[in-house]
Amino acid sequence: MIYPSYPMKLACSLFFGVSALAALVQASPKVDVAAELQRWNQGNPGGIAVAWVDADGVQFYQSGQFDAKDPRPITPDTQFEIGSISKVFTGLLLADCELQGRVKRGDPAAKYLLPANDAQQAALAKITLVSLATHSSGLPRLPSNMISATALDPYANYTRALLVEALRHDGVDAPTASATAYSNFGAGVLGESLAAALGVSYEAALGKNVLKPLRLDAT
Repeated sequence: MIYPSYPMKLACSLFFGVSALAALVQASPKVDVAAELQRWNQGNPGGIAVAWVDADGVQFYQSGQFDAKDPRPITPDTQFEIGSISKVFTGLLLADCELQGRVKRGDPAAKYLLPANDAQQAALAKITLVSLATHSSGLPRLPSNMISATALDPYANYTRALLVEALRHDGVDAPTASATAYSNFGAGVLGESLAAALGVSYEAALGKNVLKPLRLDAT
């Protein structure tokens, strides 16, 4: 199996602590992974890192450099932005919070993001933590108040306050019991709801409850 990590910015490691295994035993891919990576990445800015995992162990391959203006080569220890892999971590955080008794999967997100006596609590009650985790909340892919959707990093200046504002605006008319529809917006609402339930930031919640127990020290 190939687990690729794509360019280009430094942020989080995608190797999930398997590098130590590579020193003990190495995988045996049936194809020339290094050549395939070179061919795939040829002419592209940035680079790629791959962990090949099979019954024989783990083998690392990489190609390219940080970006067109940064000649540092990609290595097995290069850190990448993990993008939507964060949704996997957020799902784990939900499971852990439920095991701790801090939330229930059927709880409305509004329970944690809005004041208890807020007039919109009832209207937003249909948007539950589990519906957010399973992309069945009816929320759109992106919140309506994200005005820099074409920017290099449209999420850089997007705050919890803006997220709650969008939930109030977009959540009331979100279709219930709709077909599954992928939603970055919904994943953000889930993460911030869990963080609010724990009384900390999303980063702190993830670090303490998911990354540290799994010893993902470079993530």
